Amino acid sequence: QFAKLLLKQTGEADALAPAFLDAFGTKACVYLGGPSQQEAGAILVHGVHSLEGAVEVAPGTGIYTGGERAAIEAVSKGDASPLDFRWFVGRHKGLVTSDGSWRAVACAR
Repeated sequence: QFAKLLLKQTGEADALAPAFLDAFGTKACVYLGGPSQQEAGAILVHGVHSLEGAVEVAPGTGIYTGGERAAIEAVSKGDASPLDFRWFVGRHKGLVTSDGSWRAVACAR
């Protein structure tokens, strides 16, 4: 069930879950992103630019989201490690930067 939750946003959770479990096993890095929308599925974050379906979060950062199916295939083939990927479940609704309590920062790998 947990694999299906992680993969829910792909729209292919039922089909991908067995391959995900074979590839990632107990080595998936899963983080709680916040208390809201935990049932919505996970966001995959990584630095693997060549994954089909991956999108760079901002130009030049080398940080990507998406490409779940390709990530599973890369780990299964040994082209990537489960530790190359981070899965974030949940969000923080209403986080704002205008009051200074949260700040956007530049990041790079």
